[in-house]
Amino acid sequence: MPYRLAHMLMASGLTVAFLILRFPALRWLIGDLGQDARATFNTVAWIGAILIPAQIYMGDLSD
Repeated sequence: MPYRLAHMLMASGLTVAFLILRFPALRWLIGDLGQDARATFNTVAWIGAILIPAQIYMGDLSD
C-alpha cells in the first residue's frame, strides 16, 4: 500500500508539473524569453526529471 500511494502521488505531481510546463513553453513559442519564464521552465523541468525515474522505481516496488 505505501508504494502504491507514493507511485500515485508522484504521478499526480508529474501531471501537475507538465500542466505548469505548458505556460512558459507557450510564452517561449510566442517570443517572450523573459527571465521568469526561463526560471519556471527550468524548475519544472528539473522536478519532472527527478520524479520520472522515482515514479518508475516506486511502480516497480509496488508489484
